[in-house]
Amino acid sequence: MCSLLNQTKKIENEKNLERDQLIELETHFLKIDTNHKFQSEEIAVLSTLQQRRFFAKGKLHGTITNIQRVARGEQARTFTQQLRNKKSKKGK
Repeated sequence: MCSLLNQTKKIENEKNLERDQLIELETHFLKIDTNHKFQSEEIAVLSTLQQRRFFAKGKLHGTITNIQRVARGEQARTFTQQLRNKKSKKGK
């Protein structure tokens, strides 16, 4: 009878130990799952920001190109006008 009681206590102790280990593993895996969730959210936010940056960079590039085109056109018209003025002065 004593042997049976000792075996029962031994099994109970093993059960308690395994339950504690199970709880520890569950909390560990919960932390890992939470960490993966945060990483996924961060990646999504960074991806959105990268898309916005790419779009803004394209818009900025287009705007800068248009400004340069206008400025160079103005410079060319001024230069052409100066050449015309010189030719008209030589012809007189």
